[in-house]
Amino acid sequence: MSRSKFVFTILAAASFTAAAQSKVEIYGVVDLGITKGNGGTANNAGANGTSDAWQVKQASASRVGFRGVEDLGGGLTAQFQLEHRFNPDTGDYNTKQPFFMQSTVGLSHKDIGTLWMGRDFIPAFWVAIKSDPFGMDGVGQVGPANLYADFASSSENASRTNNTVGFKSKRINGFSFDLAYGMHEQLTSAQSGFNVQYQAERLYAGLGYAKKNNAVAATAAVNDEFLNVAVHYNFDVLRLIGYVAQAKNKNFNYDSMEYLLALDAPVGPGRVKAAYTKVRGDYKLNDREKLGLGYDYNLSKQTRLYADVGVGRQKDKSTNTTFSVGIRKAF
Repeated sequence: MSRSKFVFTILAAASFTAAAQSKVEIYGVVDLGITKGNGGTANNAGANGTSDAWQVKQASASRVGFRGVEDLGGGLTAQFQLEHRFNPDTGDYNTKQPFFMQSTVGLSHKDIGTLWMGRDFIPAFWVAIKSDPFGMDGVGQVGPANLYADFASSSENASRTNNTVGFKSKRINGFSFDLAYGMHEQLTSAQSGFNVQYQAERLYAGLGYAKKNNAVAATAAVNDEFLNVAVHYNFDVLRLIGYVAQAKNKNFNYDSMEYLLALDAPVGPGRVKAAYTKVRGDYKLNDREKLGLGYDYNLSKQTRLYADVGVGRQKDKSTNTTFSVGIRKAF
């Protein structure tokens, strides 16, 4: 897509925002920090790879989005959401389509839930991201590949699905569930999944499942299955997180397991984050582990400073250590 077409798309969405009779919101995040790594070869999600240069880069994915809700009466509403990601260190947009990250439309009933269509996160994603105290952001993050135990061909394909019809239930007595099915189109892959979650004042428990069937001849993402389970407990002084995930690939006959123990805790005006994860039996990389540590300092509800460090190590003894300091501004 050309720059002129992209700008037109954004302006058209903004014009719609101004003209619509429903409640419409523009939201987003701009995040930048300074990072430095040791140039190690070990896998380290969110880090700088084998570069040992100082870099200016984002921790949270910077974005601008549009979402709206229209009251149809009788407890029924219609809604949409469009979200675009960009690179604030250069002012450029990424190479994906403008709303590659999220584009949905749906109907909701206040007593039942939401039926939606489009491109969105798979149900198992919500169990995974809630279990990473870094929120899959920055150099300290557990990271999608670890949280998914190398499910599917890439973290983007694992997290989201195209051509999808889904349902998100309302929470009743602490319980909720999601269902989603990404349909075959033009011989591309189909992906289905669900989650069941329980949320109380102190306790969270979640289970997610995903399956990917690829209609294209053998690739690394053919007939993948994924299961994750999480239990969190908030002791007030800290929140303790336990998480296990397993991925299987029938074509390549591999099993991969991931184990995570993490915590976050309020300290002063911010919070401390810590996570240790270990992946065993994966087919892409050596068995690996990662330790992430960080602190968020809240300047306001929408603005925070952060300092994170991530240390990744593989079975071959290679190590990658990267730290970052930065600022995240939401709007």
